[in-house]
Amino acid sequence: MESNFFSTDDPLVQQAAQVVFDVVDEKEEPDTGAQRIDDMIRPYFLTPKEERKTPEPLTPFWVEVVSTAGAMRYDSKGQDRLIQLMCNLSRLPPLKVADHGAWIEYLWTSFPELGMVVYDVTPALAEVDPDPTAKCCGRLHVPQDDRCPRKLASEPKDDEWIAGDLNFNSFMARVLGNQLRPWKQFGIWQLRSALEYPHVNPRLVDHHLAIVREWIFHAGCELYRQRYEGVLDPDEAQRTKPGPLYRGRADIPRERWIFWKERIPELAKFASDDFQEIAAALVDRMNKIEEDLQDIPLSKKTNLCY
Repeated sequence: MESNFFSTDDPLVQQAAQVVFDVVDEKEEPDTGAQRIDDMIRPYFLTPKEERKTPEPLTPFWVEVVSTAGAMRYDSKGQDRLIQLMCNLSRLPPLKVADHGAWIEYLWTSFPELGMVVYDVTPALAEVDPDPTAKCCGRLHVPQDDRCPRKLASEPKDDEWIAGDLNFNSFMARVLGNQLRPWKQFGIWQLRSALEYPHVNPRLVDHHLAIVREWIFHAGCELYRQRYEGVLDPDEAQRTKPGPLYRGRADIPRERWIFWKERIPELAKFASDDFQEIAAALVDRMNKIEEDLQDIPLSKKTNLCY
């Protein structure tokens, strides 16, 4: 994935991003790549603020990583190697830096800067509730007839956008599944968008089921482990509220998990033959997750995003 185009003109960030490219292209091993990136970026935070000559590098670095993830096929070795790189970064010694009288952990504890970058590019997936018989989708909005609520939907998404969306979701799901970021909220948003709204356009149904596949296969265990049956504060309830087809509680109580599992084969009725088989495999996977984790206590309430 060598590239002459970067989102930043900071040479330090460009050098670190090139290591990411080398790792996903199998030119560098994830462990040595992580150490090289750390060797590049750590000295910046060891330098007194008044002596730093360039802006903070972590946020633009994660912008490059997110862009890289969106450009790689969801099923590529590069996606796996990118996550291996992040896992190796997470194992490096953290660096604590004094900031306004408090000690702030940088490098590479829970990747808060990555969380902010992803949050900026992943809004709360505002949906419209189209006529269930209209062959369109509120979020992806590929209109097919006059019943599609064009004024409420975003601009139509082309094949390139749809492919990038799937790649990016695969990356996010892998990050959660490897417990690198506590962003269960993103998984809830994506599963809500796919399974709690009426979709009948086969092209878009396939895409929604592909999104579900990535979250269930890469992060299903973590989502189920983090299911929460307690009382939510108003903000948490609002951010994870149900879509129109699900009438239960917010967050991931067991009833919502069961609804998703039952909804998948219903949605698959409008899918291609390949995705009807994938839908059956998804239900099997969800049943297996329940069986494997049935004796594990519910987690305490977790941070949904930050």
